[in-house]
Amino acid sequence: MRSYTTLNLIVILLMGLFTCSNILAQTSPLTGAWKGELKVSGQTLPVIFHLEQSDGEWRGTMDSPKQNAKGIKIGKVLYAEPMLSIESPQMGLKYEGLLMGDSIQGTFTQAGFEAPLVLQKMEADEETSLAKPQEPRGPFPYNSETYSFTNDKAGITLHGTLTTPPGEGPFPAVILVSGSGPHTRDGDILGHKPFLVIADYFARQGIAVLSYDERGLGQSEGDFSTATSYDLAEDAAAALAQLEKSPKVDPHKTGIIGHSEGGLLAWMLAGTNEAGDFAISLAGPTVPIIDLMLQQTRDLMVMEGMSEEQIESIEDFNRQMYTLFIDYDDIEVITTEVYSLLKSRAESEGISLTEAQLGQQTKGILSPWFRAFIRMDPTPAIKNTSIPVLAIFAEKDVQVNAEVNNEALKKIVLEGGKENIRHIIVPGLNHLFQHSETGSISEYGILEETFSEEVMQQMVDYILAF
Repeated sequence: MRSYTTLNLIVILLMGLFTCSNILAQTSPLTGAWKGELKVSGQTLPVIFHLEQSDGEWRGTMDSPKQNAKGIKIGKVLYAEPMLSIESPQMGLKYEGLLMGDSIQGTFTQAGFEAPLVLQKMEADEETSLAKPQEPRGPFPYNSETYSFTNDKAGITLHGTLTTPPGEGPFPAVILVSGSGPHTRDGDILGHKPFLVIADYFARQGIAVLSYDERGLGQSEGDFSTATSYDLAEDAAAALAQLEKSPKVDPHKTGIIGHSEGGLLAWMLAGTNEAGDFAISLAGPTVPIIDLMLQQTRDLMVMEGMSEEQIESIEDFNRQMYTLFIDYDDIEVITTEVYSLLKSRAESEGISLTEAQLGQQTKGILSPWFRAFIRMDPTPAIKNTSIPVLAIFAEKDVQVNAEVNNEALKKIVLEGGKENIRHIIVPGLNHLFQHSETGSISEYGILEETFSEEVMQQMVDYILAF
C-alpha cells in the first residue's frame, strides 16, 4: 500500500500543472529530450525531461505520458559537466545524475519516494515519429483563415483559425471546446491534433469550424492559470456570438462541440441558451464532478490491478479531500484542512515529508480551476437544456465512465421527457475517441488514430440534419 500511495501523491502533484513545451536549442550534449522509467510498486511510470539552454541558463520541462501530463515546468536546472541537478519546488521533486554519453545515471526523489532513474537521449524526431495518418496534408479543398474574437467581460482577445468549405456559404458552423488543461487551437495532446483533424473532416462536408487558443496560450490574451470552467465557458460563448456574425456562417445553424470538460461546458452553455442552435457533448460529464473524480480514480486503479482494499483506502482519502472543497468556502480554512489531511495521510503511510513539501503539495491542489471544478454539478444545466443536444460516450473511457454517465443522462431524459437530447455509447473507443485495446491513458500517444471517423461522421450527419 505504501508504494502505491506514493505514486498516487505523484499523480496528484502532476494534475493541473501542464504548460507549453519550449522549443529546444541544439547547443550542448545535454540539450534535448531525455526519457526513463521509474519503478513504482512493480509498475513503470515513464518520465521525459526536455532541457534547453538560453542566455547562459538551463531550463526545462517534464512529461509524464502515462498520466497524460505534458510540459510541466521545472523550477531549477543546474549543469556542470558531467553533473546534472533538476529541481521542481512546486512538485517537491529532485533528480541528480551524471551525463555519460547518451545516458544520464541518477536518482529521482519526491515526497519521501526515492528510486534510481536512468535517462536515455531521445532522437530529435522520436516523440513525433509515430504515424498520424489522419493529420491533414495539403493541398486543401477548403479555406482556413486567422480569426479573433473578444471576451468583453474578461477584457481579452482570443485568436484561432476559422476553417470554411469552398464557396460563399453561408454554412452551418461549430466551435470546438477542449478538455481539461491548457490547449491551443489544434487541441494538441500527446502528438495528436484532434481539432485539426475534425476541422478538416467537417470542412470537406460543408461545415465551418472555429478552433482557438485558450486564454493565455498561443496568440490569445489572458491568464489560463487563474481561469475556472466558468471563465472558459464565457470564452466559448463569446466565440460563438462572434462567429454567428460572420457572412460565411448561417446564424441559425451554429453550435458547440465540447470534449471532456469541454463537453461539460457545452451542457452549461446549452442550459443558459448560449450554445447556439445545438450542442454536441463528447465524453462530457453528466454526474456531479466529485462523483466523476471518484469513479475515475476507481477505474484507473482497477486497470492498474490494485486490490479492492487499496482502492477503497485511496477512495476514502480522495473523498475526504474533495469534500473539503464542498464544505468550506474560505480559502484559508481549505488550505489548513488540506495541509492537515495530507500530513495525516503521509504519517499513516510512514512517509516523511518536510513542511515545505507539504506546503507545495497543498498549493498544487488549491488552484482556482480545481476549487471551482470539484464543486460543479451539470444536472441543473442538463435539465434546463431546451436546444437539441447529442451526447456521445466512449465505451472504454476510463476518465469519464461511459456507462455511469450515460445512465445518469438517460434518467434525466426519461424523467424530464427531454426529447431534445440524444445519447449513445460508441463501442471500442477510449476517452480521446480512438479505437483502443484497453482504454488506458498510456495508449493515447502510441495509437496512430487521432479521432474515430465513425464519430466524426455521426456528428456531421447530426449537424447537417438541421
